[in-house]
Amino acid sequence: RDKYPEYELERWNCIAVSDETHELLHIRATNGLSPLGWELLFETAEKNNIPISRLFLVIGMPGSGKTTYVKQHLRNGLAFDLDHLSAAFRLSKPHEDTSASARKMAASMVIPFARNARRFAGLVYLIRTAPTIDEFQEISPDAVIICNHRFNISKRKDYQKVSKAREEEMQQNIDYIRGFCRDNNIDVIEV
Repeated sequence: RDKYPEYELERWNCIAVSDETHELLHIRATNGLSPLGWELLFETAEKNNIPISRLFLVIGMPGSGKTTYVKQHLRNGLAFDLDHLSAAFRLSKPHEDTSASARKMAASMVIPFARNARRFAGLVYLIRTAPTIDEFQEISPDAVIICNHRFNISKRKDYQKVSKAREEEMQQNIDYIRGFCRDNNIDVIEV
């Protein structure tokens, strides 16, 4: 309604839902839509030929469930996952190959992907562990999804134990982005 007031009273834009369903579609803290709410919005927009997109930056520590979350919510959208893209450059499976050159190549494509993906899909997910605030601002997401799970990834082929200092740096980046979003009214979804 706020973004497209001209559609506010269109019959197709009014959907009766129960209180329980309404809670699933909205994030009360930000008065924004949940991922499920965005999916419904995009389905409705697509049926009515209204071009609309939304870029979600999905962040979290290694093994926090970022890729799993996106796989569960992707539907007809697009996703950028550094692990999957760098593996594709080496014709291997994600977490099977740790080629530095493939990772650098994939990392160089993050910003161009963020700039262009909105033209091709409604929901766009960009998966990063803990970008710096400069990377975050360059990506310019509409919302941030922070994955807080801690799965044991020590048996993964690409597992490289990071130093305590690096782990603290990643967590600081995530915390800083959380605060930046709060201060700038950017939707944050904690999962």
